[in-house]
Amino acid sequence: MTEEEVLAMKAGRELNTRVAEDVMGCIVAYDAFLGDMQRWIDSQGDSVWGPLERYSEDHSVAEKVVGRLESKYNARIEFNYATENWEAEFSELATGLGLGTASALDRPEAICKAALLAVLPKRA
Repeated sequence: MTEEEVLAMKAGRELNTRVAEDVMGCIVAYDAFLGDMQRWIDSQGDSVWGPLERYSEDHSVAEKVVGRLESKYNARIEFNYATENWEAEFSELATGLGLGTASALDRPEAICKAALLAVLPKRA
């Protein structure tokens, strides 16, 4: 996935799925009865399935994304009054190098796009 593709994504299922897989380390699957599901490993090492989280649509869930990355990246999340958009960027702790800025009308969407930009080079 390219930077342009990440920035063109809209909040919703596709962005939630990419964040679950590429940032949060989950496996995402579709169940005909339950819908989109994600699997993660809990603190006891057990495999747990639950509904796909709404990372790009819910403020409290988007904070989980920030928490997941805080051991390696500094987060800058702020509202730009000139553009009336939220801006988010993650930069490497070790170097301070910014890994791409994302802008969106909603805070969770900006966070998710910036998180994907942060992990993008590591998946290339």
